[in-house]
Parts: sequence; structure tokens; C-alpha cells
Amino acid sequence: MAKRAIKLHDKRTLHVYSSSPQDLKDWLEEFNWVTSHNFIEIRQGLLNDGADFLLIDMRTVPSETLVQIRYLHKHFSNVVMVVLIDDAQLYWGQEAITLGADAYVSRDHFSSAGLWMLMDSLLKQKGQRLTLASNNRAQDPLINKTLFFDRLKHALMSAIRHQCHTGILLINLNDYSALIKENNDALNEGLLTQLEKRLVSAMRDCDTLARLQPGVYGVILQGLESEVMVVDIARKIQRVFEKVIPVSNYPYQISISIGGHLCLTDNMNADNFYQQACVALQYAKQNSQQDLWFYEQTLNFKTIARTNIENGLINALKNNEFVLQYLPSHLGNGFLINGVMALLRWEHPSSGTVLPSVFMEQLLNSGLIIEVGEWWIDSALHQFKEWLDNRHISARQQLFLAITKEQLSHSGFIKMLARNLALYRINAEKIVLVVSEIMAINNIKQLKKLSNSIPGICLSVQLGDFTKGYSSLTYLKEIDVDYIFLDSYFVQTSYLDVRESSIVKIIIDITHTMGIEVMATGIHSLAQAEKMQSLGCDGLQGDFFSSPLYAHLWPKYIHGKAR
Repeated sequence: MAKRAIKLHDKRTLHVYSSSPQDLKDWLEEFNWVTSHNFIEIRQGLLNDGADFLLIDMRTVPSETLVQIRYLHKHFSNVVMVVLIDDAQLYWGQEAITLGADAYVSRDHFSSAGLWMLMDSLLKQKGQRLTLASNNRAQDPLINKTLFFDRLKHALMSAIRHQCHTGILLINLNDYSALIKENNDALNEGLLTQLEKRLVSAMRDCDTLARLQPGVYGVILQGLESEVMVVDIARKIQRVFEKVIPVSNYPYQISISIGGHLCLTDNMNADNFYQQACVALQYAKQNSQQDLWFYEQTLNFKTIARTNIENGLINALKNNEFVLQYLPSHLGNGFLINGVMALLRWEHPSSGTVLPSVFMEQLLNSGLIIEVGEWWIDSALHQFKEWLDNRHISARQQLFLAITKEQLSHSGFIKMLARNLALYRINAEKIVLVVSEIMAINNIKQLKKLSNSIPGICLSVQLGDFTKGYSSLTYLKEIDVDYIFLDSYFVQTSYLDVRESSIVKIIIDITHTMGIEVMATGIHSLAQAEKMQSLGCDGLQGDFFSSPLYAHLWPKYIHGKAR
């Protein structure tokens, strides 16, 4: 019995708003209570120590406290909020509950121990109620802390079943304390709404966002195929906060710190996983030079490396370090040149020529692909026009340009492309846009819009490995495709395996019946070229003919070939 009494009367921190706190001294002896007659101080105290309990004395100025109760209910939803009234103030107590208070009490009806037991019971009920409310609030992108841990446990178990990774990011608003002091409630509410919208915009649809406590958000990242995906999403969140947030015609700049963690197969305890992420967040908050930090040291090395690449790409765009090389393609019957593909390269000042396999992922994840892609297209069209004017391109030769889903989805892409075609007076029929197969399948509507907006422009689909589960060719009925590019996988397997050769033959025959030409890429030998030619490929491309050329070498190459 003695042990139970000690547990029952275990003191907890209670924040008290009252104009006469000394009158409550004996009544609150079961709590470690902190008092204030200023709501700004109350908010700051709740923010600093994360207390679960708040008592608001409404006996003197009840009408003034109601507005504060509404604000506290929204932004401190995990805190049990009880109001103190006199017996003659039942109306004000009911109003407080309507605005978000959890209960109202009177000193005449509650002893000190009774108040402790009431608040303890309300805390348990509140956790259950918030969980149910979150489950029923499908349109709200934010969940509460209780549901956050439930989903984290589920995500950790799911990661093992599906052989993928689960990550967690904790985002701290560094300026939150100053905001609640300096601004009025309406302004703070508008600012937080904009902040949360930006967080959602940086996340994937399958990710979970939670408001863990005022000024701190948690993100659960499920189904990560690669461990560096958690780094890329964290960097994306950082970037959306680099821009000012306009609220009431005033620009706000909010700094954030991010602590992250990636689940390992032997770390299935959600509480430990969360606490380790908290350690990383604490380090990020204390070190101004590292506002993004992970619990796993290897991820920090990768973060720094990827950040360096991203910064290098930004400088490359500023310093004109990007260049283009041109890979010729040849007809399948006779090896005559039928076109050229513009390839992006990075001429690093110290590392030399860097291939896209090194930097393209960062170019996509950082959003720089939009700006770099515009330069890529403009430079290729400018060079193509120069070759046309100097008779280095024949009437049957086309320019192939690879585009990404980020470019296609960008609102200004079609206008930019149409503008450049008009500027250089190049017929749309001379341009072939190359997209991946999965991109074609998932962006049929955008590709139709592109074809309708720029009549005559050609489209090519890069056909990948059938074993990856994308290839079906049914999408060819939906969009107007001029070329199918066979990946080097098809070239290698059909050359070595009779069954694979039969599959390639079927693909070629199907596409030919639909009026689509087939281009085989990755040709490295005469035997491969002859094999793909025998299967009926209309075009061939690869190092067997030529490695990618700089622009000044193109005239010499093309005039050395039959035209």
C-alpha cells in the first residue's frame, strides 16, 4: 500500500495561470507547480519543459481567458487543460470546455489529491481521444504524438517484411519561442499554417507528418529503397525553408534544425529509435554549422558529400561549367547517320569531365534540373541550328533530347520549348524528345498535352529491362510515339541468348506494325550491330560507331561518313 501511495502522489509539473497564486498554495501541494499571470510566459514554460498539465484560474477575469484557451487548445493539444471556477461560474466553465478545456473544477468540490487523480485520468483519456480523432481526420495532413508512435511501430515492422528502410526526421523551428513572444496569435497561426504546408510539400505521399510538440515536427519515411533517400528528403525540407514566408504582407525567414535516423534491421524498438533521433536533433540545434545531423555517422558523411555535389552544381551553373557532347545514331541498314543525341557533361575545374551518373540524381533531387534543363535544351538547339545553317546536318537527321519527369511536369516547360524552337527557327519535326518508359506510363496526360501544344514534335520512349516489371507496350496506344529506344540490356542479352533474341524480335515486330521505328543503344561491337540489324532495328547507337563528340568535332565526323 505504501508503494502505491507513493506512485499515486508522484509529483508532476503543473503550470498555473492565476492573479493570486498564493491562495492556491495548499491546494496544489501534490504538484510541482509553476505560476504566472502572463499567458506568454505560460506558453514559453509549456514549450521549454514539455509539461502535461495546465491550470487556468478563471475566477477573476473569465472573459479574457477564453480567447487564450482556444489558442492553447490548438497549439498545445497534448496538454491537459483544467480551468478553476467558483460555484457561481458554471456558465464560464462550460464555455471553456466548448473552446478546448478538458474540465472545470471548484476548490469546494476537489481536494488536492482529487485534483491530481482527475488530471491523471484526463491525460490518459486525452491520448485515446486524440488517436481516434486522428484516425477519423483523413484530410488533415498532421497527426498527433500518440498516433505518430503507433505508425512508427507499424513502419518498422513493415520495413522488415518488404525489405526496405524506415527513416525518421525531427524538425525543430529554431525561432518558435521568439515568434510566440513577438507576434499576436492570429499572425502566429497564419505563419504556422504556412510552415506546415511547406513541410507537406517537401514530403512524399506515403510519408507521415506529426506535430509532436509546439515548434517540433516529426516525419516518418516509409518504404525507402535506398538509405540516402532520407538524406535527400531532409535536404528538400531544408530548401523549402530557405525561402521567406509571406504572412500579412510581411516576409518571415524561419531557420530550422533537423535530426534524423535510419532504421537498421536490429533496431525495432520505436521508443529507442525516436530517442536516438532526438540525440541527433539536439546535436543539430547546438551546432550552427551542422543544422542537419543523423544518428548514424555514415549518413552524415553522405550528407556532406551530397551537399558538396549540390553546391558544386550550383556553382557549375553560375560559372558555365556544363557542356554538351553529341552521340551520333546510325541507320540499321548501312550505318548512315540519322541523328545525334545531346548529352550533358560537367567540366569540373579540378576533377575534369564528370558524367551524369555521378551528379544527375542530385540534379533531380535538388530541383536544379529545371534551370539546367533549360540551358541544356537552349544550348543544344542553338548548336543544332548552327549545324543546319552550315550544312553539317542533313534533311533526314534529327536532334534527340532526353527530358525528365520534373521538366515535363514544370508549368513553363512547354512554353520554354516552343519559344526556343521559334527563336532558332527549327521545325518541330527535327526534334525527338526521349523519355523513360515508366515516365511515359505515368505521364500520359502531360505527353498528350505536349504533342498537342507543339504539333509535329517527335517522341521516343527508352525501353528498359522487362524484368523490372514496367514494360507492357499498352501505353503506345495512348500517346504518339515515333521511336522506341532499346536499352543496352536488350543488345547484350539478345546477342548471347536465343530466347532473349526472340523477345526482342517480337518487340520490334509489334512496334513496326504500329508505325514506330526501333533504335538499339549500347552497340559496342560489330557482332552486336549485325545482330540487331538482323532483328530489324531501324537505328543503331553506341561506342562501336563513335564515343560522344564535342561540338567542334561533329563536322569532321559527319563529313567523313556517307550522307
